[in-house]
Amino acid sequence: ALDRRDYVVARNELEAAAGNQDARAILLLGVIHAQGLGVTPDNRSAVQWFDSIVELPGGAGIGEGEMPDK
Repeated sequence: ALDRRDYVVARNELEAAAGNQDARAILLLGVIHAQGLGVTPDNRSAVQWFDSIVELPGGAGIGEGEMPDK
């Protein structure tokens, strides 16, 4: 849906995937909220989505204070 720029459908699909702890979906939801794609731009919501990636179990996100290996 994102490739078709159908942001309402994309957001619904991504929210479902985010509920399953999909880091890519969570990242894209942050971008959608930051850029106001199909929603009112909301940096607070964007930051909340971005921050939630860090909290994913099993190393799906980058932990606080950690840097990925180069």
